[in-house]
Amino acid sequence: MLSHRERVLKALNHEEPDRVPLDEPPWRLDVWISLKNYLRVDDDEKVRKFLGVDFRHLFVGVSEEFKKKAVFVYPFWYFKIVGEGLLEDEWGIRYCVASNGWYNKICYHPLANAVVGDIDSYEFPSLDVAGRFEEAEKRARMFKDVYVLEGFMEQTLFEWAWHLRGFNKFILDLYRNEKFVNKLLDRLMKYRIDMGKRFIDIGVDIIRLGDDVGMQTDMIIQPHIWREYLSQG
Repeated sequence: MLSHRERVLKALNHEEPDRVPLDEPPWRLDVWISLKNYLRVDDDEKVRKFLGVDFRHLFVGVSEEFKKKAVFVYPFWYFKIVGEGLLEDEWGIRYCVASNGWYNKICYHPLANAVVGDIDSYEFPSLDVAGRFEEAEKRARMFKDVYVLEGFMEQTLFEWAWHLRGFNKFILDLYRNEKFVNKLLDRLMKYRIDMGKRFIDIGVDIIRLGDDVGMQTDMIIQPHIWREYLSQG
């Protein structure tokens, strides 16, 4: 029987492994809770081990400075509480929490009223601060000899751009405001490249990118817009 790491590497090398490698899907919170209750375990790692997940994800952490102003809001992340059921992250994006407390939706976009000239002055969370990669380094040391490590960078460009701008506004920008879109995506691209280099230095095997640009029947945006802004093709 192959180890988790051997299994994935064989598949990536187009060699037949003992079984198909298994990655961790983006389960909803209620699914995690149901799995832990069914398996009678008390943490997510025990679920991964039971299922035989072959990968482990590494994430960018929250800065120690932001933690001083924030609290950990289960099951989401560290946020400043700025009102009843209203949370703010390090980017200045605000989220309204659903009535059951399990989900949220974005209800404030910090670049909603910005013009091109505002993008350079908008401050991205620094990658060069305490707290940003220490947990990723710890997980890398813990898992590197057994599992394949993924540096998690989903919501890479398209999704994070509209999180900052607002979905409807950013979709309109793609058609009407080329300078704004290019400026914002260029800044996000540089930020993601710098983030990816940090993950590589930590020792990840895979950089996991992704943007949700699909609907049930088609793309959210037209293919020529995708190719113009987001694809090398």
